[in-house]
Amino acid sequence: MPRYFIVKPDAMHVISASANFSNLRDFNNYFSAQAASRNISTNQYFVNYNITLPKKQLSLFVNINNTKLTGQNLENTFIGATLGGNKSFLKQKLQTSLSCTVTKTSGNTSSDSFITNANGNLAYSVTKSQRVSFNLFLTNNKSKAVSLFQPNFTETRAELSYLFNF
Repeated sequence: MPRYFIVKPDAMHVISASANFSNLRDFNNYFSAQAASRNISTNQYFVNYNITLPKKQLSLFVNINNTKLTGQNLENTFIGATLGGNKSFLKQKLQTSLSCTVTKTSGNTSSDSFITNANGNLAYSVTKSQRVSFNLFLTNNKSKAVSLFQPNFTETRAELSYLFNF
């Protein structure tokens, strides 16, 4: 994956890009030759930009991506973007992070949808070997045409953890 760095005393910029191509050829006779899951090609592309400001203990990033899946009677596209950041406080004892990804999906086998994934993290180092953290995750899926097989939903999850290293 090519990366381009711009390093200065007050900021470091990183730009990266990637293209991935894969093909699955399933020769197992369990499925019929025309099954949608039989042979699948995947093309993935992304571009990422990250800026780190060491004096402010702050890092911000943005990512854009595109994925296309094709196969027998199957064509799905996922286009998305992510925005996020990390910040440290109290001499790096308290660390925070936030990120949000939005993805538009389209395909010939299901209704188009818009997916939002967001997460936040708050972590505090009690001592060098102990850390407490709280993570919150949110997923929201809004389908253009709601059905029994593709309902709209919102899912949340929270984690509270205490880590002890020895």
